[in-house]
Amino acid sequence: MLHIVPPQSAPEFIRTSPLAHETGWLDVNINTLQHNRYSNIFGHGDVAHLPTPKTAAAIYSQTPVLVQNILKELGETEVGAQYDGQSGCPIFTGDGKLMLCEFKYGRETSTTFYADQTAPAKKFYWMKKEIFPKIYWNLMPKGKWFGASNTFWKPSF
Repeated sequence: MLHIVPPQSAPEFIRTSPLAHETGWLDVNINTLQHNRYSNIFGHGDVAHLPTPKTAAAIYSQTPVLVQNILKELGETEVGAQYDGQSGCPIFTGDGKLMLCEFKYGRETSTTFYADQTAPAKKFYWMKKEIFPKIYWNLMPKGKWFGASNTFWKPSF
């Protein structure tokens, strides 16, 4: 199987600033998403130096952790949160089928829907085509989707 990924990089204003890791991405702690040198800066998603793919599934799981840790930094809560690397990558295999590959840090397999997601399935293709765009455009921006581990329920840390 050939899976092609275009070159990716952080925006130039991050790459050329003191905020950048030596790789050019925003230098954040991989668990707290807080900057490693500037405690008042947090980052996640496509700009952050995290050993995860730059996918919607990753940012869904990162966002509640980011919010919780910002609230802690602001003194609004005493409890912080840890990001475990939860991410996913839907891989089209043809014939209206898709593999839904989910994982955490350390290449640990993670499954949201059922134990074996490694076999291509039409239901995963349907989910990617019909359900995921609705989540992406309607639920996530409104703070009504909290990633694979929490789905519709706001996580408690």
